[in-house]
Amino acid sequence: MDKTTNHLDTKGRALLKEFVYRSNHTMVIVSHDIALLNMLSAIYEMSQSGMQFYPMGYNEYRAMVEAENMALEALLQNRQKELTKAEKSAQKAIERQQKHSSRGEKQSEKKCVARIAMGNIRNKSEVSAGRLKKVHQEKLDIIRQEVRDMQTSLGGHPTMRIALGNSGLPDNKLLLDVKNVTYKYPNRDILWQSSPLRLSIYSGERI
Repeated sequence: MDKTTNHLDTKGRALLKEFVYRSNHTMVIVSHDIALLNMLSAIYEMSQSGMQFYPMGYNEYRAMVEAENMALEALLQNRQKELTKAEKSAQKAIERQQKHSSRGEKQSEKKCVARIAMGNIRNKSEVSAGRLKKVHQEKLDIIRQEVRDMQTSLGGHPTMRIALGNSGLPDNKLLLDVKNVTYKYPNRDILWQSSPLRLSIYSGERI
């Protein structure tokens, strides 16, 4: 049942809840009615990370999710601190390696080391620096991925964006103009009889 109580009055909701309470059938219910959701034996939550099963009513589910999110936020803060610390440590290690290589080259120049030997020293230095950078980069990538995963879990529902394109119409062009609008349901009085509706829509307006 999808959003079964949205358009029901108090009596209708009571009848529905009585039916759910007394029924021994399996039901899948999508609803914003917390009282109805609290009557259910389990909650399924759909998110970017998949579907999660909670064998409890809505209030218990909500409390558990909030506790999980608080724990995840604390863990995320710790991992972000670790990432900042690891980035600084990696930068310092690379700078030390570069200074060490630079000193080695200068000392070799003072000792008049042959050009071929200087090239070999420089190549070894570059290989060592590259290996060091790769080790730190792999460690940073792991922590960054963990941080992104946590942020995704805590991010909630992403904002929906729809590109409608450009109509090509000039601004403020009158598109619709209706006057004296009324409506009558069967066996009911006419709506807005004393003050009929009027609606004007211009291009560029958001409705």
